[in-house]
Amino acid sequence: HVVVRQRLDKRPGLMIRPMPFGVHVLATQGQYAGIHRFIGFRGGAVKVNIIKQGEAVVVEAHLLLMPEQWQELVFVVAADERAEPAHRRCLSALQSPQRFLDGARQRWERFFDEQVPTLECDHALWTELYYHSAYVLRANLYDFKKGAIRHPYSCPSKMKFLPSWFWDPCFHGFAEKWFRDYPAPVSTFLNHFEAQEEDGYLPMTVDARGNTWKALGVTAKACQQFLHPLTLWDHYLVHGDQRVLRRALPHLMAHDRYLQRNREPGPDPMFVPLSGGELADNSSRLVADTARRKEIGTLGQRIEPVDWNSYLYASQRAMARMATEIGDAAAARTMTARAEARLGPLRRLWNMRTGVFTDRL
Repeated sequence: HVVVRQRLDKRPGLMIRPMPFGVHVLATQGQYAGIHRFIGFRGGAVKVNIIKQGEAVVVEAHLLLMPEQWQELVFVVAADERAEPAHRRCLSALQSPQRFLDGARQRWERFFDEQVPTLECDHALWTELYYHSAYVLRANLYDFKKGAIRHPYSCPSKMKFLPSWFWDPCFHGFAEKWFRDYPAPVSTFLNHFEAQEEDGYLPMTVDARGNTWKALGVTAKACQQFLHPLTLWDHYLVHGDQRVLRRALPHLMAHDRYLQRNREPGPDPMFVPLSGGELADNSSRLVADTARRKEIGTLGQRIEPVDWNSYLYASQRAMARMATEIGDAAAARTMTARAEARLGPLRRLWNMRTGVFTDRL
């Protein structure tokens, strides 16, 4: 007697309906609102039960096995914004699972054969890590073409963080630039560029509604590290497409001007964050008491962070090189001047006592 269990957390707005082959799940609240999921099982003598377990619902598939007998159990999850197509795909996959598996395998083989550079390495773990990393990037590439999401985008986590976030695609892009005929990271940035606000601010997160934080009623304009110029310059060094530089540079410079107006309050052109969330994903560097690590929403101190200003200096240098590359001498002078003005104050963050560059209060 074998039991396979699928746990479903009973979150607010989650509707679960029994089906002959499993369950129909519909989210009516949260970022997955309106998404229909069908979870199905098929086997020789399989029986599906739905039981409540605390705050969760557990879908159980019971399978009876005879001694020395092989029995196949098929498990399928299909999702869509419309119930009927998801239901149809679930039933089709339950009836012909091998056809769906073969199709998926062929798509992955084409990706690795045609788009991912081959790694020659005599270390098995490095090889496995390399190809697994490429798999993760491709698995998180979405192409909704819905609302403000007009271009394919790279998502930081396909199960939890559905929007396109600000600096995650930059990290992805340092690896994605090596893929052949691959839309990201450029296509991901296009969604942010097209959602850019009139004052130059590039949204921290973008989904089908546009600026996700604004759509959720969050008015604070949080600014994560501005790494886009570095990623796009790296991309250009591999692919040599000046159209990318021409498309991106006006948006990048507009966001740089926003940072200048709204995050450089002192006499020196140094970035000063407004919240802990702007210091590398909720950095707790300003909270000495470990019991109060969560109290980082509003900074009690004004700080010139060495990392943020180093990234911004490097990005301004990259924008100057972009401008030179496409023949925009005025933009090149502007960004060179911005970078050089930051360099002196940035060097003054050197701490003679500790022998390292240090944040300045």
